[in-house]
Amino acid sequence: MNQSAPPTNKFALLFIAVLLMVLVMPLMSGKLLLIFPLVLIMLMLGVFRTLNLPKALKFGCAGIGVLATILQFIALFVATPGEDSQQVSILILGALGCYSLFLGTSIYSLLSGILSRHEITRDTIQGSLSVYLLLGILFALLYRIVYILDPSAFAACIAPGLFPEFLYFSFTTLTTLGYGDIFPLGPISRSLTTLETITGPVYLTVLVSKLVAHNVNRSIARE
Repeated sequence: MNQSAPPTNKFALLFIAVLLMVLVMPLMSGKLLLIFPLVLIMLMLGVFRTLNLPKALKFGCAGIGVLATILQFIALFVATPGEDSQQVSILILGALGCYSLFLGTSIYSLLSGILSRHEITRDTIQGSLSVYLLLGILFALLYRIVYILDPSAFAACIAPGLFPEFLYFSFTTLTTLGYGDIFPLGPISRSLTTLETITGPVYLTVLVSKLVAHNVNRSIARE
């Protein structure tokens, strides 16, 4: 019985890393943004520890994450203050694309593992919350990609463009709060916003349904 039990605290590091990113990134500006790749490295380490994939796919996913980090650091090294470099934009797009692929694959793997568990523990809840927060981060990366390709895709009362602004926008969209200080204008940005608006409530509904069903099944089993 103990052999089949899932490892405890499997999602603890991931949950802490995701929570730190969500809470700290909006506070970053100027030179503080230079630590953005380091925050993502911590996040990826937390994700990698929890992936339930065949070894080849797991290390392939890790390779994508490493490539993304390398491209991000090269972009920071090449960037010239006050100069809009097409080369830097291409590097950043490559990094964001790799980060998005890494997170998308990771979310699918994590969610499959969580939903297949037969017991609801504190670790399972941490994993479920981590997936929810990772969804917000993934959409923020996609918004950033769309903005680089088409700056007119978003309008805002503040100056958009940096990742912290899109992280803020992503979570106000995921929670269907929508303050309206940043809003989509282009067809792709509107489609992504609509998809995220649907994803948030659906995910929470499925999660709550699983928790309720588990408690009901436990009550029936005890009787």
